[in-house]
Formats: sequence, structure tokens, C-alpha cells
Amino acid sequence: MFAANSFPLLVGQSPFLHLRSSAEPRLPRIFVSIPSYRDAETQWTVKDLYAKALHPERIFVGICWQFDPFQDAHCFVEPYPRPQQVRVIEVPAAKSRGANRARSQAMSLWRDEECVLMIDAHMRFEQDWDQMLLDMLGQCPSSNAVLTTFPTSYTPPDNCDRNGIKRMAFREFTAGSANTPPKLRYRSFRISPDALPAAPFPAASVAHGFMFASARLFQTVAIDPYIYFFGDELTFAARAWTHGWDFFSPHRPVVFHLWDRTTRPRHPQDRPADARVLRKVSAERVAHLVGIRQSKDARALFELSRYGLGTARTLRDYQRFSGVNFAKRTIAPHALAGRFDTDFSDVRPAPVSKDTIRAVGGESASARIFVAIRSYRDPQTQWTIQNLFATAAKPERISVGVCWQVEPSEDARCFTELYPYPERVRVVGTLASETPGACWAQAQALALAQGEEYVLLIDSHMRFVQGWDESLLGLCDSTEDPKAVMTAWLPGYTPPDTLRTLPPGQVRQIAVKRFSVDGHPSIIHLKGVSTPQEHVKAVNPTPFLVANFVFTRASAFEEVSIDPHIHLYGEEVSLSARLWTHGYTLYEPGIALAYHYWKPRQVGLLDTYKRRSIPAVAANNERVRHLLNLTESASSAALVDNDRYRLGTVRTLESLWQFAGVDPATRFVSDGALNARWNTDWATQRSARVDRPQSVNHAELL
Repeated sequence: MFAANSFPLLVGQSPFLHLRSSAEPRLPRIFVSIPSYRDAETQWTVKDLYAKALHPERIFVGICWQFDPFQDAHCFVEPYPRPQQVRVIEVPAAKSRGANRARSQAMSLWRDEECVLMIDAHMRFEQDWDQMLLDMLGQCPSSNAVLTTFPTSYTPPDNCDRNGIKRMAFREFTAGSANTPPKLRYRSFRISPDALPAAPFPAASVAHGFMFASARLFQTVAIDPYIYFFGDELTFAARAWTHGWDFFSPHRPVVFHLWDRTTRPRHPQDRPADARVLRKVSAERVAHLVGIRQSKDARALFELSRYGLGTARTLRDYQRFSGVNFAKRTIAPHALAGRFDTDFSDVRPAPVSKDTIRAVGGESASARIFVAIRSYRDPQTQWTIQNLFATAAKPERISVGVCWQVEPSEDARCFTELYPYPERVRVVGTLASETPGACWAQAQALALAQGEEYVLLIDSHMRFVQGWDESLLGLCDSTEDPKAVMTAWLPGYTPPDTLRTLPPGQVRQIAVKRFSVDGHPSIIHLKGVSTPQEHVKAVNPTPFLVANFVFTRASAFEEVSIDPHIHLYGEEVSLSARLWTHGYTLYEPGIALAYHYWKPRQVGLLDTYKRRSIPAVAANNERVRHLLNLTESASSAALVDNDRYRLGTVRTLESLWQFAGVDPATRFVSDGALNARWNTDWATQRSARVDRPQSVNHAELL
């Protein structure tokens, strides 16, 4: 073996850069976004939000001020309490393009604050509102939670309606006309103080006059400046939900809104001709985006891809959850009542632990991910590293360890691209002609970890979806299982970046293909099968892992380390069995997070396997079969360090076969195993010790 610094372009190691220099945790900062159109209440809104905040020093305000300098001096009587924490964009009222354009401009004043509160210019606040919102966000069972509702009212200067809260619901579709698309209208119901719930409860839409969330929301789902006013909340809700965000109503009054529109000038009154044009184009855009009615107006479709739906969930799923069918213009009873509870939770991402609130200082906010890569003479490695950093939501949390197996005189093409973050790429290597095998290389790469909390094992030829790191952390948390392991049968890509996406409404799942022949160490061959999205949850227990994509807490590989004595074949079934019997449960995500280059490489690790001696191949086979209790005895070559890499005692191997619906002893494979339908009742026994072996009942499996 030779040193890492002997490789071209391979860099040394450096500590992970910590963002906080103080031992005391920093208070999460809140950016308050305000659009104001000639509204004298704005000054009092800013004064009140600072006066009522528990920690006003963490509050930063961004205002898009649309005003007439000759008529609106009364809007600027009261100075800002903390002028150094208030940022302003000034727009002449005559050039206003509507509320959403102003919201977009106000959001441009955001400066990396962890959380965002979007409000109107005419608001009042409850005492300690900042801490109340953070606490409520922490109670929401989602890592992508949005607090939102129609606030109760206030009468200036400070007469606030604290008589309960409002529950948002849908009301009706308007009739529309040949020139005007139908619109979806909302309603709300009051929940009295004696009936207030104990925690935030699910909602199916948003109120732009009050939204509080991690700043990640507005980085992922930008405010659409081309929507004039009505329809902004509908389209934002559909976009945010399909990007994987969940909506919750606060269960206590926090903010109050001045609903009386006669108290302030309005753009449609000041500029009626402009408003008519903007309103018409905006209505076409809204109807087109959600499928109410298609538009061919280029103005309505301008930059629509930039402000379109997400891919984490489908619009069809949103309609099912919300109870609103846009094409048929129908509203289900639960939508009319504003009830979006557990009966419809199967189309939302699985809940995460309540103490995990990313971007508000929870455990996952600072979680680091170590990506371990084994590379055998593969030029795709450099592009894989480039892509995983480029698509990460937080590339600063990612570190990479590569075990390079190369022939230095022949593989210069593997090192033409500089690593994008060289200080976070660590390398170890060996000559390709001398490598002991793929699992050995994976163990070498994994040994380069430096205390990162999570580990992702991948192959050297991969591509990733945007935000893969946040998605994996959220999905892992959503299992509420400290011994969760995420894995997947990945769809393919063709270099450089052509992704072979599945047909709409389909996901890929791991299934059993067949048992191998007796002389082959894989034992069980796996395959990927297509499953309708509606049959798949956010996370789905599975008995077998795919070695090119394994994500879990780093502690898993401290307890169940990679067996370097298995060359390649047999690694998936043996590692699955070892993790299972040590109490770990494997899960598949319900969405694709990465892509794999399945086409065989011109030069590959399989070549070395074929070149190995017959005794070495036989020892690999014996080792796997001995671990799985399929061979009564094995040679000493097959049992090297066997005690170190044996099965666990938390669950039995037989229970894994029950879960999978297979019997290796008789080579039985159930129809369920062939189609990714597992006996998932066994997976729920993740914390229970199973002391006695249990025989496989073929009748039950069928």
C-alpha cells in the first residue's frame, strides 16, 4: 500500500469546520419578512414585534416599502426600535406589481437567519412570540414543518382577539368564465379557548399573512413574484407540499391581524388598470400550475419551471391529502371541515422525532455525514464526488473518504477533475493488482471517518438528487428507530448526467430475484421492481440491503463493521444478516435520492475476482455460507477473524428469513419476496430479543 499523498490531486486531511465558536449554543435567529403598501400600521407592527420578543436581539426585519413620498409621511412617524436590525427596499407605489412581488423583494433581504416569519404589515404579537413559535415548531411531527394559519384579529392600537384560534378550511370553487379561470376560496372555523388542542395540528394550506418555518423552506420554494394576490397561497401550498413540506396550525394565539381593509390604501384602488392586467395573467398562472385550467398565455407561463411543483410528492397526492380535486373542482367533506388528520397521513412523510428540528438547533442541524467510497480504477469517481457536494443542501456538513485501487501508470484519467472541497476529501489507496477485494476497500474508506455522526456507503459511480443529505437525515429520523439503516435499489444514470427516472407514479423497491447456484457466494440474488407510489410509504422496512447505497448512524458500523474478508459476492446478504441479528432494521425511502451507473465498466473489480485462485473463491463462498448456517464446517481460510464478524444475538437469523419470506435451506422463495412484499410484522420486533430459533412455516409465508 502507498500513502495518500502519492496520488495526483489527492489531498490531506483537515478538521471539520465548526460554525459556532462559542461553547454556548447560539440563539436561532429569525428573519421577519414584511411587504407594505402605503400602510401606516407597518411602523407599529415593527415596534410591537420587537417589544414583545423574548430575545429582540435575534430578530431581523426586512420590509419592501411601497409608498408615495408626497402622501405617506404619516407611515414614518415612529422610528424603528432597532434600526440596525431593520433592512428596507423602497419601491414607488406607482411601480408596485402586487403583494407577491413585494414579498419576494422583502425575502431578498434575508441574510442567513435560521428561521423566517412571513407576515403582513398590519400585525400584533403575543408576549414572547419568538420563543412560542420555536417551541411550537419543535412540537410538529415533521422535520419540514410550516406553522401557518389565518390569525385572529386586532383593533388598533392593541385590542387583540385572544378568544381561541382559527382552523383553516376550503370553501368553494368560483364558477369562472371563458376569460376568468375558477378560483379556490377558503374559510376558517374558530376553536374556542376551552377546546384548544395540546399541540399544533395538521393543515392543508398556508396563509401568507402568517408563515413560520426554517429558512430552508424559502430557499427551496421561492415566493412567486408573478402572482398578483389571489392564488398565491394555493400555489405556494401545492409547491411546498410537493417539495416535502408539511403544514401545521398553531394551537395557541401568537400573532394578530388587522382584517379591516378600509384602514389602508390598496393597489387595485390606486392603479385599477394595472391591477386588471396583473390579476388576469396571475389567475391564468395559478389555474395552469395546479391543473384547474391550462393556459397558453406566455405571460402566465413565464419562468413557471422556476416556481413549479416539487418532486418529493405528487400533486395527485396533495389533492388526496387536502381533499380538493382541481380538475373536477370538487372539495371533500374533510376539506370543507378543515380536518386533515391521521386518516390521510399515509401520503405525508413519516413523522420525525419531536426533538429533531433541523435549522432550529436540533441534533440533526449540525449532523455531519461521512461518505465512504470504494473505487476500482473508475474515472467516474471524480464526478461522483463533484456531484454529491454540488447537490447537498449543506455541503459543509459532508466529508468524503475514498479507497483508491489504481494502476498509477494507466489511470491518470481518473484524476482530471479537482475535488470541489479538497480539504474534506480523504484518501487511502493500493495497487489495483494487489487489492484484497471490494469489502476490504470499503472498510479502508470507512476507516477514514473522523467522528462524523452519520455514514453513507456508496459506489464510485453515482449521481444524487438536490438536497439528498437533508432528505436522508429526515427519513432516518422519521423511523424513530435509533438502529435504522436506509438502503435502496437505485435507478440508473448514463454519464455524464442523464438520469433514468422512473415513470410518474412509480418507485423502485428491492426484491428477491432467485437463489444462486451452490458454488456462488451471493446466496440470494436481488433485483429492483417497480411499485406504484401510492402503495409505498415514506420509509418501508426491507430485509436486504443493496451495498451501493447504505446510510445510517456511524455507531452502526462501530458495532457491525464491514467484513474485509468477503471479496465482493455475498456482502449484501451477509451484512443484512449481521445488521438484522444485531437489532438493526433496514428501510427503503419512498423516493429516489440517488442514481447508479449499472452498465459494467470496461475495467472492473470483477476482473480481479475472476483472476483469483479457485481456493480463494471457495473460501469466500464457505465464509458466507458458514455465517448463514448453511455449511456445517468450513476451512480455516474461510474462518479468519470469524468471531469478529459473526451474527448478533438480538434477533435470530430465522426471524430474518420469516421477514423476507425465503428459506435458504430449501431454496424456497415466496411470491411476496419476488415482488417486494415482506412480512413486515417481523420488522416491528426491532427492540425485542428473540432467543429461540423459529422454523419457517411455508403456509404462512404464502
